[in-house]
Amino acid sequence: MIRDFGGLPPKSFRVALLLLISIFLIQISEAGSQSAEKTMDTPFDVNELVDEDTALPVRKALVGCDLISQSSRFRNDGQMALAIQLAAYDFHESAVKVLREILDRDADFHECHYRLGYSLELSGMVEEALESFRRYLELEPNHSVTLYRIGELLNRTGEIEESNQFLNRYLKSNPNCPAAHRRVGQNLLALNKPKEALPALIVAKEQYPLDRGTLTALSQAQLRSGNREEAQKLQETLALLRSGELTETPISISDSLIQVQNKLKKSPAHCLDQAVNLETKGFYASANVYLELAAQGIPDAAAVHDRIGRNCFRLGQYAEALQSYDKSLKLEPERISALFNRASLLFGMGRVTEASQDLQSLLSVNPDHTESQILKSQIESFNKRQAQKEGVGKP
Repeated sequence: MIRDFGGLPPKSFRVALLLLISIFLIQISEAGSQSAEKTMDTPFDVNELVDEDTALPVRKALVGCDLISQSSRFRNDGQMALAIQLAAYDFHESAVKVLREILDRDADFHECHYRLGYSLELSGMVEEALESFRRYLELEPNHSVTLYRIGELLNRTGEIEESNQFLNRYLKSNPNCPAAHRRVGQNLLALNKPKEALPALIVAKEQYPLDRGTLTALSQAQLRSGNREEAQKLQETLALLRSGELTETPISISDSLIQVQNKLKKSPAHCLDQAVNLETKGFYASANVYLELAAQGIPDAAAVHDRIGRNCFRLGQYAEALQSYDKSLKLEPERISALFNRASLLFGMGRVTEASQDLQSLLSVNPDHTESQILKSQIESFNKRQAQKEGVGKP
């Protein structure tokens, strides 16, 4: 039966069939690769990332930054803020798209090259990450952390000697970095230089005596250097770690620059500064994104909730404004601005009695508060008019 299929003998048919399947699989693989490249090259669209299942703080942060980035006046700064948030929430492929858009307009935007390298690295695009870090190093030749990143990536690409050149340059300005010492030692082992590897690995072990990677490399270096007793001791420690009798304390290999920058970008102080800038430009919704992030870091700060309330009021979000004023006054019952803001809002909502109560509390703390005295007069006039209306027609 097979012989009748196209006139091919059974063996030839099987060979041809396998060849066709191989070609088909290669085409699928290439299509997948092209699809991945296309995904990275397509313009960023925040709506493709966020939906109703996305955590609210993440959704607000990304959407808020995306809105800022669409302003032509603040496009670079806005897109950088967006890229930072995308990377912070591990949307690195999207961060790459945004950062590349910035560099298309401004190829010498220094920080952009570093952040692009970082997100490319975490997206698995090692060669592209290396290119970005090298470009950043050209722009910032004294930036030591970039030396570390390049050294790490060169290790992954198998360029061991060059990796150590960059790592040793990094260690000149950061001599106490255990991760760099460990990597230098591991590289020297890979280059079959166990005795030269010992000093770097010993430094790493002194700082992190129970890091498994350091102990393994040091054990190999000692053994290959002829120090069997030392190697045996290290192997015994490793056995205790494997059995759970000892708890590993691993070296942190996280990027110190990104740690610092993320702390700056997310710290309450930075978020408050960002909010001020946005408020002066009239971007009240985006300002509230940063204020809410600040509130997460300093939840007992009445002033932050007061400012959120004021921005909500400006946006016509009166229920949300009231909730924020309530939070502020729960934390600081005699906060003048929050009392006045809430009183004004309550009066506008027709809740005159509650507004009067807030004014009374405010004026008991600061009797000379001019705006409150004016509002009090307005409420008194309103109450008189209401009384007159109610008195009309009564016997």
